[in-house]
Amino acid sequence: MRRFWVLAHRYIGLVMAGFLIVAGATGALIAFYHELEAALAPQLHHVAAPHAGAQPLDPFALRDAVAARDPNTNVLWVDLHQPPETPATFSVEAKPGAAPPAFDEVFVNPYDGSIVAERRYGDLSQGAMNVMPFVYQLHYSLAAGVIGTYLFGFVALLWTIDCFIGAYLTFPRGSGRWFARWRPAWGLRTQSGAAKFTFDLHRAGGLWVWAMLFVFAWSSVAFNLHEVYRPVMKLAVGYEEPRRDFPALAAPLDAPPIDFRDAHRRLQAAMIARAAQDGFTIHHERLIHYDPGAGVYGYRVKSSRDVGDTLGNTMLFMDARDGRMLRFIAPTGQNLGASITTWLFALHMGQVFGLPFRIFVCLMGLVAVMLSVTGVLIWLRKRRARIVRRRNVPALAMRAARERVDA
Repeated sequence: MRRFWVLAHRYIGLVMAGFLIVAGATGALIAFYHELEAALAPQLHHVAAPHAGAQPLDPFALRDAVAARDPNTNVLWVDLHQPPETPATFSVEAKPGAAPPAFDEVFVNPYDGSIVAERRYGDLSQGAMNVMPFVYQLHYSLAAGVIGTYLFGFVALLWTIDCFIGAYLTFPRGSGRWFARWRPAWGLRTQSGAAKFTFDLHRAGGLWVWAMLFVFAWSSVAFNLHEVYRPVMKLAVGYEEPRRDFPALAAPLDAPPIDFRDAHRRLQAAMIARAAQDGFTIHHERLIHYDPGAGVYGYRVKSSRDVGDTLGNTMLFMDARDGRMLRFIAPTGQNLGASITTWLFALHMGQVFGLPFRIFVCLMGLVAVMLSVTGVLIWLRKRRARIVRRRNVPALAMRAARERVDA
């Protein structure tokens, strides 16, 4: 049976190796996404205030100005937590039936409404401003769209399974003083040659950070392969995924009776009332977005129900036609499975415990690369040894035969 799991670990590892090298290397960079993008494209992350004490323009006025530039596009997101001296960012998409715009993100000077930059997210032909978006797309989909997303999801599922296979293969065989015999698997033999050191680095390196490897693997399944993640979590912990989708209207509602400003006032008041009712604290607003296909506004704040340093995913949804509050979603506290999922996402993205954990996430990406590379090196060494043995068997047989004749 152990021979079967050795072979399973070997060939699953070979299938995953290239993918995990890409995911690990890009993940190490994404841990410092904003810092790297600010270095590569500073115009996207800094704009000088015209004078001391200058206040940014109303975000809804900025949104209206961007929307007015092209009547064939929709601007459906408004950031309500704008850091000082930072361009306001708006996502732009084509209205139904219209041709796609040349860009899907617009960066606006918040002090005078002028356009700072425009880009199509991930398009490397636009230069340095799209390096980090492209790295991000490589990380979760090999920059190959839906097919790449599912392919990475399948690899993540194999990775999750292989976490347990790899751990099992480090366990000592037999009984008696089990933990004492397992202890060497955690160490490195630095004086026994390159082959044994490579093997130990692969085995011990996987054990040292096994829990986080599992977190990254299973959270990747959650990101890319919902069809597997949802039923498994439902069976394990009674997971009920918070539904963020709503029935589609017969025709998109591009100009709802309740506009962005009015929707913001209503949702803000409703969220404050909900916080008082449920006993959580609102730290700050995050954003408001509109879905014309369903005629629904979504409003996000960062609250005491959130996990993470920056993300705000405490959400409230409202019907854009009559102002009815439709659904409230808290990232934690509503059901165990959703809370676990929130923590998995936050850990995967390095959104908890500040800078030290982001450094750790960066190093974990490099560990994933190291485990993949050492695994391939171990396989190559053993493969060469098997080839040499097969070649030597006929020669040894002929030598034995000659010795018998001579005798």
